[in-house]
Amino acid sequence: MTESGQDPSPVKVMVVCDSDISRELLTEVLESAPGITIAAKPLNGFLAASRLKSSEIDVVVLDIGMSELDGVANLPKIFAVDVNAKILLVSTLSFRNVKVGMEALLAGAADFVSLPSPSRRLRKISIDHALRDELVVKVEALGLAHRRLRRGRPATAVAKRSYVLNKAKAVRPNVLAIGGSTGGPKVLLQLLGRLPATIRRPILIVQHMPPTFTATLAASISKQSSWPCREAVDGEEIQNGRAYIAPGGVHMVIEAEGTRKLIRLNDDPPVHFCRPAVDPLFSCIAKVYGRHSLAVVLTGMGEDGVKGCQAIVEAGGAVIAQDEDTSVVWGMPGAVAAAGLCRAILPAKEIAPFMREYATRS
Repeated sequence: MTESGQDPSPVKVMVVCDSDISRELLTEVLESAPGITIAAKPLNGFLAASRLKSSEIDVVVLDIGMSELDGVANLPKIFAVDVNAKILLVSTLSFRNVKVGMEALLAGAADFVSLPSPSRRLRKISIDHALRDELVVKVEALGLAHRRLRRGRPATAVAKRSYVLNKAKAVRPNVLAIGGSTGGPKVLLQLLGRLPATIRRPILIVQHMPPTFTATLAASISKQSSWPCREAVDGEEIQNGRAYIAPGGVHMVIEAEGTRKLIRLNDDPPVHFCRPAVDPLFSCIAKVYGRHSLAVVLTGMGEDGVKGCQAIVEAGGAVIAQDEDTSVVWGMPGAVAAAGLCRAILPAKEIAPFMREYATRS
């Protein structure tokens, strides 16, 4: 252990994949990182669960396009062995894989990375640096998060002692904004399932996801909550009682046109390597809604959202962050908490009641 309590040994990864080419690609990319080692390469979910019982694994990289069982079918076997398992899904972006991938994310998988098409892999065309970086960064972050859980550190107790809460005067919000990344889809769906649409406020959502995934997430929210939800459309007017998700691959911002509030989509450069990103949306919300803003930062790696939350707080609005114990990775919410911007740092299940009380106060 280091002085900070972190295990300096490489993150131990299990690659679960029945394609020789994909398995070779994933192994080559991950083993090129000095902080990662491949501990096992089982060909299916049955073998993966068995290996988990006998091995210390930090991250499971799971191909959801396997012929024997898809990603969702494999998750219960893995979680039965390790309830805190950190599972990173990988696959090409076919219609079937997006559908299965979203089901797996809502069932508890941490994140998704899209792989090159089979034809590129067959021709042994190497993946680009951005994809290599994405795989490595996500595996390392998930590995460190799993090790903290394995050590049993009372994370929330530390967070509540360490971070000063912002107790500025509360104002009833006219908009609710939510930003999330790794582990976010499952929490987002649970949150909106507990939040009644009768509060009659619009909800604007940025979830770090590839194109096509965000439309599937919006459909899941509409089906499993009382909130009508869809991918945002450029130029549409924001309506109360509806939820809007930033489409994958573009930023979502808002602007005021008289009394109307409009959504704008753009392909500006990525922010914090993400597009859509949380900071552009939250910063616009601070300008348009001012102190009548309530922002929520859910589980995710990195620091996206800090600048936007700072703008909201400076405008008189309020910010909530998900706590460390219930976050898959406490990067984004942890950074907002460390900046002293939060009115509350809450477990996932307590966020919706807080939002409801805050949005309906007189």
